Amino acid sequence: MPALAQVTAADPAAVSWQLRHLANHPVAAPGPQRAERARLLHGLADQPGTGIARVAEALDGYWRVAITPHWPRLQALLRADIAYQLEELADGGVGSLLRNLHPSAGLSQLDLPMSTTQLATALTLSAPTLSAHLHALHRAGIVSSRRDGRAVLYSRTPLGDDLLTSAAQPT
Repeated sequence: MPALAQVTAADPAAVSWQLRHLANHPVAAPGPQRAERARLLHGLADQPGTGIARVAEALDGYWRVAITPHWPRLQALLRADIAYQLEELADGGVGSLLRNLHPSAGLSQLDLPMSTTQLATALTLSAPTLSAHLHALHRAGIVSSRRDGRAVLYSRTPLGDDLLTSAAQPT
C-alpha cells in the first residue's frame, strides 16, 4: 500500500491518541511556537477523520512541491548509495558497513567507555553532531553514560550489544 494510502487508512482512534501524545511530548514539540503547535495537534486529534485528511493533503502538497521536482536526482543518489553500501559490506564486512552508515554506528567503537571527544575523533565527526546522536541512543537505552570528572563516558548497554551482534550475523 503506498504511504499516503496508509495515512488515509489509519485508525482514527490511534491517530487521535498519537496526535495528543505528540502535542504534549516535550522533545517532539519544543521551541517558541510550542503552544501553537499543541493547539493545532489537539484540534486535529478532536476530529481525527478530518485531521487525517488534512495531514494527507498537506503531505501530498509538500511532496509535489519539495520532492517531485528533485525525485529523479534523489532516486539516483539513493541507488548509488545502496550500491556503495553493498560494496562496503562485500569488501569490509559488517564492521566496515556500520562505520560508514551513520554516526550512531559508533556503537561498534564502544567496547570500552569513551568520551564524546574520543569517539568523535575515532569516527572523524564533530563532537556536537556525535553528542546529539549519543543522547538519542541513550534515551533509547542503547548506550549508557556516566560522568568521569568533566567528561561523560558512553558505553554500550546489553541492548546495544545485542543490536551490534545481530547486525554482524549473516541473515
